[in-house]
Amino acid sequence: MIGETWMKWALLESIAKVLSKIIQKWIGIVSTTIAHSFFATLVIGIIRILISGIAVWKYKVPVFVEKHLVFGAIGFGIGAVIASVLSFSVFILGGDVGVNTFIVTLAIVPGAFVDRIFFNHSISVRAWCGVGVAILAGYVVLGMPTLTELAHLPMWVGLSFGAMFAVTGNQVITQMIKDINPMVKNFWGGITEVILCTAILFLIDPVVFKNGWSVGEGNLALGAAICGVIGVAMWSFNVLAYKGGAWIALKKLVMNASYLTMAMIAGIVLFGEDASVTKFAGVALYLVAFVLIDDKTWKAFTGRHNHV
Repeated sequence: MIGETWMKWALLESIAKVLSKIIQKWIGIVSTTIAHSFFATLVIGIIRILISGIAVWKYKVPVFVEKHLVFGAIGFGIGAVIASVLSFSVFILGGDVGVNTFIVTLAIVPGAFVDRIFFNHSISVRAWCGVGVAILAGYVVLGMPTLTELAHLPMWVGLSFGAMFAVTGNQVITQMIKDINPMVKNFWGGITEVILCTAILFLIDPVVFKNGWSVGEGNLALGAAICGVIGVAMWSFNVLAYKGGAWIALKKLVMNASYLTMAMIAGIVLFGEDASVTKFAGVALYLVAFVLIDDKTWKAFTGRHNHV
């Protein structure tokens, strides 16, 4: 499989994810209040509406679909606001790009329990072992802190876990409304982001909302807009990878491996973050955990079937 066309798209998807994370970090550095996080999320919502709106208009896709699909998309938008605001806030508080990225990708752990609760997917002994390895990986990435140190971790670590649970929630919603057109989902989700962020900004800091497009905060808006566009690029690369013949299991593994590794390196090179051995050891453990937890990846590696 090495060198096949789909790998190019999988790697481009991981690069897009890293670029998005870098911009999130930059926005966090130039921001001073949580209002900036909501403002950046508002801009991303506007981009989401514009791009998905153009797509549904061009291809004449109806946006007024079944009520449960619309409400699911609105729920997706709420989850996206929570995840985005928490992610931006992590970097306002000086969060580490590599560690934050790692924690968010640990969504595979609560995801396994969510699958069991909502979709009646059993958790095998192998998957339980994977959960244990994933927890160990998180402990290693955090620098193997003592119990006292665990109790006094920086606030941004807690916010990163909050973003992880928000991402997990959106994964649940995506499964529940899997029949909806992706662009319709993003259209309603984007509208929800814009309305919710606008309302909150008027409540907590209307000055930021009113002056958000000024020269002073124009760079913030530009960075958020680029994040929104990169998000659309990620959708495209994901689709093109599968059109290029990617196995779902192997593609996810390649993408996660390259994404985590590049995010760690980007944080070290661009922002002078700690280049500890534990960070990369945690990534290696995460990949082992992913293979153990994800049934399709496990079957691909054990040769039980060729394509998943």
